[in-house]
Amino acid sequence: MAFFLLIGCSNDDDPGTVTGGKELEADFTFTNDGSTFEFTNQSGSGNTYRWDFGDLGFISEEENPVHTYPIGGELLVSLTISDENGNEGYVTKTITAPEIIIIDIEIDGDFDDWEHVGVIAENNTGDSAIQLMKVWTQGEKISFYLEGNADMLLEICQIYMNTDADATSGFLDDGDFPDFSGAELLFEGPLVNDSWGEFFAQDLGESGWSFNNSVGDASTLDISAIGDAVREGAKAVEFTIDKSTLGLTGDYLGLGFVELTEGYSTVSIIPGDGSYVIIDL
Repeated sequence: MAFFLLIGCSNDDDPGTVTGGKELEADFTFTNDGSTFEFTNQSGSGNTYRWDFGDLGFISEEENPVHTYPIGGELLVSLTISDENGNEGYVTKTITAPEIIIIDIEIDGDFDDWEHVGVIAENNTGDSAIQLMKVWTQGEKISFYLEGNADMLLEICQIYMNTDADATSGFLDDGDFPDFSGAELLFEGPLVNDSWGEFFAQDLGESGWSFNNSVGDASTLDISAIGDAVREGAKAVEFTIDKSTLGLTGDYLGLGFVELTEGYSTVSIIPGDGSYVIIDL
């Protein structure tokens, strides 16, 4: 599944004239929000307008058009004005549209496609095997990237999920992870195989889970093997969670991730401060 991410305007005037009766002086200014540009006519005369946006022949006859560029780089934008007497003038300016980068996350153990996705949570305490997390939420799935050191084995994982932005409802923990209070969903089990891990809905009030109310097992995860990250010496893994399987229909998800040994000793907590990371769905 491919999505687009914008990364990264100049104002080089090239005034010119188009012969007619009397020369008109054309001018314009522009602003942009990403790849969408608003052009404002600043000509002192003229009552008809022709804009050439410099990308594959797109034109406009509006006085103050708005144009979204499907390509990036330096582009020449021209405005030609004319009046009722046939007088004309034009001006050309150079703009710089942001580079468009295609993000296409595939769960295949090749982690290069995460390069332009920002880090959403870190643990730099020095005693956590998982050191950073990235999340990509467009589409029907939530994709995750975890990066850490050689101790990141993911033998048992607990993923606490707060789906209603309310820390006073759902599971209320006054023990090891008090900042993960409010979770309505929990994944518990090995992450790197589908042996017995399951997603559970919170069903025991403040106490948490009976572990009888399963809403999906680990086979619903699409997960890679742990492999070498792009960063030298680091390990990484990527996986997806299907939104519909977990009934995630809102636009918010609070998430806390705990890695444990098979003996349930804590190996990693991310975010490092033990609080939820907020994900826009």
